[in-house]
Amino acid sequence: MIDANLKRAISLDDFTERRTSLRAMTSHVLTKIYDANTLISRAFDDSPLVGDQPDQITPRPTPSGLCNVLDEDTMIALLNKEIVVRDILDAIRKPEVANPKAKTGWAFGKPKKVEPGRRDALIKEIEGEGKGYDPMTFSLEEMFKLHDFTLEKTGRGSDEVLDAMQVVLRADQKVAGLRAALSVKQDEERPVYKLEDIPEHVRLAHNDLADHILGLSTTSEPVSTDYEIPQDAELINLALSKQGLPPIKDLLTELKDAKNKSATTMQMPQISEVPQSADIPKGKFVVKKCADVFKITGTYRQAFSFEIPTWEWDAPHPHVPALDNEYIFNPSLLLRTLYALMTNKRTYLHGHTGSGKTTHAEQIAARCQIPVMRVNFDSEITRMDLIGRDTLVQENGTTVSKFVEGIMPQAMAGPYMMILDEIDFIRPDVAYVMQRVLEGQGLMLTEDGGRVVKPHPMFRIIATGNTVGQGDEYGMYQGARPQSMAMLDRFTVWAHVDYLSGSERRKLIEKKVPKLSKDMVDNVCKYVDEHIRAFKDSKILQPITPRGYLDLGNALVMFLGVYPSTQKTKAINEALDTTILDRCSAQDRAVIKGIINRIFV
Repeated sequence: MIDANLKRAISLDDFTERRTSLRAMTSHVLTKIYDANTLISRAFDDSPLVGDQPDQITPRPTPSGLCNVLDEDTMIALLNKEIVVRDILDAIRKPEVANPKAKTGWAFGKPKKVEPGRRDALIKEIEGEGKGYDPMTFSLEEMFKLHDFTLEKTGRGSDEVLDAMQVVLRADQKVAGLRAALSVKQDEERPVYKLEDIPEHVRLAHNDLADHILGLSTTSEPVSTDYEIPQDAELINLALSKQGLPPIKDLLTELKDAKNKSATTMQMPQISEVPQSADIPKGKFVVKKCADVFKITGTYRQAFSFEIPTWEWDAPHPHVPALDNEYIFNPSLLLRTLYALMTNKRTYLHGHTGSGKTTHAEQIAARCQIPVMRVNFDSEITRMDLIGRDTLVQENGTTVSKFVEGIMPQAMAGPYMMILDEIDFIRPDVAYVMQRVLEGQGLMLTEDGGRVVKPHPMFRIIATGNTVGQGDEYGMYQGARPQSMAMLDRFTVWAHVDYLSGSERRKLIEKKVPKLSKDMVDNVCKYVDEHIRAFKDSKILQPITPRGYLDLGNALVMFLGVYPSTQKTKAINEALDTTILDRCSAQDRAVIKGIINRIFV
């Protein structure tokens, strides 16, 4: 069975987009290997293809550097588990497949067992996986049903569903006709279809669409937990009544309720409330349904039907982050993080700068009303900053020494989510201070007479980093340090945080910058797509974050409103210079200027 993510990647027709997606997936696989940088570096040292000679190349000895020189067939074979990383490293040391078109004369890192044309072969395999339908035979009415049913069940927007239909069905004319028909009927109220209204072949197509959009199928009905009452219930009730027990119907109802509760509820600590202090309001621990807290609709609502811990405060808590109602959660990432919060696991979120790692944690806290303490790590953070220090204070006219707690014991004393931001930049020797805390045990303050700070039952830790804690594998994050494996091992929930998808970025821009015209929204979305692609390919070092492209959108609205319509180009250039170009290095500016000229000029 081909992985859903690999299916999406190889289904992309644009070579650049497909290679970018395959490189990102392959790099993710390589970074999971212990000491990957060292293994790759050693293979490069032993390779006759790596060096400064005219017939040699000089790739960076990192996972991303290796991905840059692997061909498409090799990456697909690795992702489809036809080969392992060891096969690639062996082929680097001893080249196995000739390639006359390559500078070295060899296909770098390509094992002999990798068959040519893997993408075409897998595409045929996907198309032959028992679809049971031919999209080219779908009538316009059936295309409408497929669109509307998928729209309702996934909770996604029409544009995203149409984009998915184009990729999955591979029937461009059919989808183009549907787009045109929908634009004519955009003001009409769409019907709500039941499962029995959808023909079997349309259901099968919907399954593939839902798998592409959400990663799971949605047409199957929920499994019932009802129990049938036996035909001889009267005799059973008579026997039960003699034992002082309720009727069989009531017992079965209790059994059903207990089963449902055990299936959807994780064990959480029993906490009643947080007492009020001078700065902190009184708080009450409340268990709520996750789907209601995060306002989840569509198919995923059932998946998020479990209960989660939240807080209710008598007054606004100064440490609870501000709520962003427009924030878009990644369902898989949200589920992992909530699992960690409910089971008291330490979480490590990693990804490129601006992908929203810290914001993800803060918006979960905002919806659950969890107070947050955030510490930004750098090489100057010391043990005393984390633990505390002795200071001299005046008491009754006398100078005395008093221990002042650092941020860690302060956070541990309450139901705080402590965010260890950019943890891969901390000095490893300082990080050892956190070992006991990361194990879930108390913190001993040797500076305060050996006092032990025991963590609050709802104290949680989430770490974020641009790397996985093994050094800068991208060549973009100078200062990122290889961390102790002993510390990294104490994080048991890991998640890669990627940038928003194109459709999600569009929704965010339309909501946050409603005055931006549609053609400008299109141009900004195209620009951001190319900027992110150039950043991931290491062509530029300047990232673009949601904050950055929302600022660009607001600047466009302002400058286009100030300049007369005859100077539209000047207004656009002013907005781009203000938010993007004037902060670039000379090298980045040349690349970004080229992207701007293709899109805005």
